[in-house]
Amino acid sequence: MHEDPGKPWRLETLATMSRTSFATLFRAAAGMPPLAYRSRVRSQAVAAGADEPLLAQAVTLVHAHDAVTD
Repeated sequence: MHEDPGKPWRLETLATMSRTSFATLFRAAAGMPPLAYRSRVRSQAVAAGADEPLLAQAVTLVHAHDAVTD
């Protein structure tokens, strides 16, 4: 997730075990569910690019959101 925060990460692509088992283990390790963590990583990636114009950051977020909801 950290190397490509814009990728449409889903539990199916992250887990090599059942989604429920993975989500449970992930929450225990990270302190939050996997998709909440993904949102946090994306927010941090945008914040790290704070020198970009605000419009470019907004476009990045919209594209990331669209990829997840498609």
